[in-house]
Amino acid sequence: MSVFPKEGDPRMAGVSDSMLGAVDQEVRRLIDDCYAEARELLRNNRDRLDSIVAELLVHETLDENAVYAAAGISREAVVRA
Repeated sequence: MSVFPKEGDPRMAGVSDSMLGAVDQEVRRLIDDCYAEARELLRNNRDRLDSIVAELLVHETLDENAVYAAAGISREAVVRA
């Protein structure tokens, strides 16, 4: 069984409806889990995001170091994590 999409009906390649349903459910679960994690990260770091936004309103563009500084974190700490 191939996990890469190809043209045509996957049922013609011998993939059952139940297998297609199981794959769809797993993909949906993965997407939902990642979405929930992303929202949690954004909520937990809202203060940092607001600081970055404030700097962007002043400077319009920021380089990598300026983003880290605005967020109040060091790049080294992020790389180690």
